[in-house]
This record gives sequence, structure tokens and C-alpha cells, in this order.
Amino acid sequence: MSLGWLSGLLILFCISFLGSAPVPLPLTATVLWLGQFKTPVVVVFVATLGSLLGWLCLEGVLKRWVQRKPQVVERIPRAYRQLFLKRLGLWLFVFNALPLPVDFMRFLALVSDYSRLRLALIFTAARLVRNTLLVILGAALAQHQAWLWLGMGVLLLLPLPMQRLFQAASTVSD
Repeated sequence: MSLGWLSGLLILFCISFLGSAPVPLPLTATVLWLGQFKTPVVVVFVATLGSLLGWLCLEGVLKRWVQRKPQVVERIPRAYRQLFLKRLGLWLFVFNALPLPVDFMRFLALVSDYSRLRLALIFTAARLVRNTLLVILGAALAQHQAWLWLGMGVLLLLPLPMQRLFQAASTVSD
């Protein structure tokens, strides 16, 4: 492996690690882009490991924050909690397998005292699926660089309409 490839994997790990927090980093686009190069299995593994370790570190910080500010949990709409808590494992998988820019399910699992081991297993399985699909898509689009760049651009801009959608939904529920 070349030094450039190893440094790319290190950068991917860092983006995955930090991207587990609500930090706007181009994780999805990065995995998609790296999918066109050699050893896509390594790309999937590094991105998944970085995301898992990042979440495990963030989880402790969030748990202490929620304990100090219990009003945060009270602000989660009751309908939201009732809808998603019934099948939280399924929703955790879905929200983490899809390349969505935000994932409220992990936070809901955290405040609901969901099993840490179960969450880690579901999160890992979902991210393996997500990253595998992104790598496959990146490899398929590699022959058509214009489509690859368009796909990465769409994934980078996806958080903007999602943020507006969530803001609109929160003003309706208030």
C-alpha cells in the first residue's frame, strides 16, 4: 500500500470518528469517493470502525450532559418517542444504514437507557451495510467521473434540505 492510500485511510478514520457527532463532515461523500480505489473492504472497515469508536466516545459525553440537563429529554415530543421506542432497534438500523445527515435514533436510545452492547451491534451492522453500499456505488460510478462528482455533491448538500425539514417539523410540533 502506498503512503497516499494509508494517509487517505487515516483521514477517513478521523472523518468517521468525528462524523459520529453532529459535526458536518463529508463522511458519506468520502466513502463514496474512496470506493473507486483499491481494497474497498478496507474502506468499509475503516469507516465503520471510526464511526463506532466515535459514537462510543461521544456517548459518554452525551450521557453526562443529559444527566445534568434532564429538560432536554422532556423536549423530545411524546409522539416521537412513542412511535420510535416501540421498534427502536429497527429504527436504529434504518437511520444508520441510510446515508442520512442526522441520526436522532442514537440519542433516543441513549436517553431511553437502551442496551449499550445492543446499540453498538446494531450500529456496526447498519454502518457496514451503509458503507458497503456507498463503496459499491462509488466503484460503479468511477467509470463515469461526472456522475461520481454529482453524487458526492448531492450527498454533501443533503444536510441543507434535511435541516429545513427538521426545523419546519419542530415549529409545527411546538
